[in-house]
Amino acid sequence: MSPVLLTGIAAITLALVAYTLGVAGILRRRRISGRVAGLLTCGLVLDVVATSCMTILAGGVHLTLHGIVGYLALGLMLVLVVHAWRHRRASGDGPVAGWLFRYTWIAYVLWVLAYVMGVALGASR
Repeated sequence: MSPVLLTGIAAITLALVAYTLGVAGILRRRRISGRVAGLLTCGLVLDVVATSCMTILAGGVHLTLHGIVGYLALGLMLVLVVHAWRHRRASGDGPVAGWLFRYTWIAYVLWVLAYVMGVALGASR
């Protein structure tokens, strides 16, 4: 197995763990602690690393269903991270607004869908 593929697999799996812990923190407590914002940021960085690795292996960006869903999910998680840090700066550990709570759930579900699609695609090869 190539080092780029191994790096991509490790990074995307660690991103899943970081995103899951961060999103669970928001959904459970309805607050964004510094730890939660840090986990989401770590997940985003790992997601970008994994996406870069997989794009290199694919020989560039391809607009497949998985590619479209994956890039959309990455973009939604980027927006979530920005809003998490904005919320921390403006409200500290204050309660999360209803729209941000719903957005977190939607972004995470779409990201997990992209992850599952990628695992299925990789397993089929």
